[in-house]
Amino acid sequence: MDTVWTSPLKENNQLQNDSKGKAELLGSQFEFQSVITQEDTTNIPSLEGRPFPELPRLNISAKGVDKLLSQIQLKKASDPDKIPKQILKERAGTIAPYLPAIIY
Repeated sequence: MDTVWTSPLKENNQLQNDSKGKAELLGSQFEFQSVITQEDTTNIPSLEGRPFPELPRLNISAKGVDKLLSQIQLKKASDPDKIPKQILKERAGTIAPYLPAIIY
């Protein structure tokens, strides 16, 4: 018996209990059968126009960025960028004019 805790597999009325026997049995199951289908690509419809509506351009201003940075809550969890929230909040007026250019 193996330590993987997988139920025994049966082949020709014989149980396979060990890992090697199970692996060989499963391998032989898929050896001659393809699990990937070949699709008919001769009749694919073409899409007309854009599949998604065009979004309007965002208006990001230094004033808006400054306002958002000033409202950062220091006790909330850190963001993935790992920039300390206290620096962003305290220096909002200094860095806000540069962020709109980085975003666009």
